[in-house]
Amino acid sequence: MKALIAILLTVLSVSGAGNACAAEESLSLRNALPETKAEPLAWGRDPFVPEVRVSGPSTAPLHELKLKAVFYNETRPSAIINEQIVYKGSLMGGQKIVDIGRTHVILQGENGVVRLELAEIPELKK
Repeated sequence: MKALIAILLTVLSVSGAGNACAAEESLSLRNALPETKAEPLAWGRDPFVPEVRVSGPSTAPLHELKLKAVFYNETRPSAIINEQIVYKGSLMGGQKIVDIGRTHVILQGENGVVRLELAEIPELKK
């Protein structure tokens, strides 16, 4: 190591001040980095992917099902029944959602067809 430093100083003094940068760039001493075996990091959940919670079908009796809201559009209407968002084909209270209209949801199951209506429709009160 001392010999390498002596050679470097000799080259720098011989080459002059103008070429000192060139000599420094052409001579370099690199030590090998020690090998490390690091454990992979546990990152957790991706903050850019929304968290989706899937709940099973509701076991509420039919008389306790309450239609809270309807979000109607032609492609995929949805509704809120007992604080749970449902779509056509979802299960609720042992019943399958077969239709979602602008003011109602129709469920069908072993007990037959059940129609849930919105309790208060502001547009119809006028």
